[in-house]
Amino acid sequence: TRMRLGEFDPEDMNPYNKIDMSEVQSLAHRELAVRAAMESFVLLKNRFGMLPLKGVVDKVAIVGPFANNTDQIFGDYGSQVVPEYTKTVYDGLKSLGHTASMASGCDDTKCEHYNWEDVEKAVRDANLVIVCLGTGQAVESESNDRASLDLPGKQLQLLQDAAFWAEFHRAHVILLLFNAGPLDITWAKLSERVPTIMECFFPAQSTGEALYNVLTMTGNHSVPAGRLPATWPAFLDQVPPITDYTMEG
Repeated sequence: TRMRLGEFDPEDMNPYNKIDMSEVQSLAHRELAVRAAMESFVLLKNRFGMLPLKGVVDKVAIVGPFANNTDQIFGDYGSQVVPEYTKTVYDGLKSLGHTASMASGCDDTKCEHYNWEDVEKAVRDANLVIVCLGTGQAVESESNDRASLDLPGKQLQLLQDAAFWAEFHRAHVILLLFNAGPLDITWAKLSERVPTIMECFFPAQSTGEALYNVLTMTGNHSVPAGRLPATWPAFLDQVPPITDYTMEG
């Protein structure tokens, strides 16, 4: 690939050196970013046929440390964040309701400090609750290995609380995951309070637009038909020791 990119050729022989940099963030580039994000989404659970969403609800609540996070929706090797063209989950999905509320509930994606009151206030009286959890670069990056498959910090508690309050108000719950490696989401998988789960990975600048299109099945490439690139172990004890290179079992 490096040969094909002309990295070893004299500069004047490499056509890529002649590209006009004004093309960066052109309309074609931004449309491709939306499509790339849409085609990477993986629908993990969709009980009761919740997706695609139909119509606008009275109130949508978007909660969790990725609800309105710009930096952490980019991967470790992502491009420079350009705020002008970056749409967060909240930016893209707030129009799903006539009114919208948002709460991070955490001080950052590590979620070591959890403010349940903000989450409850946002979820109160909502018809649709979208919970945005995951790892982000702060937890999962080059030279930054994870010691477990658990959701970071108090994220699971946030999900359980949001699902409880949503059920109390008879709201539907969608769990969106933003991570690279596998996560133990056993509780969400088994819980009837969380009928829909979608793996989003790190969708980068077009996160908001891509999610809106897929959740509402708007336009081409809007079916979340991606597949996980690797098998997810259900629990950490299914992962063999990293020092065991025999690969036995």
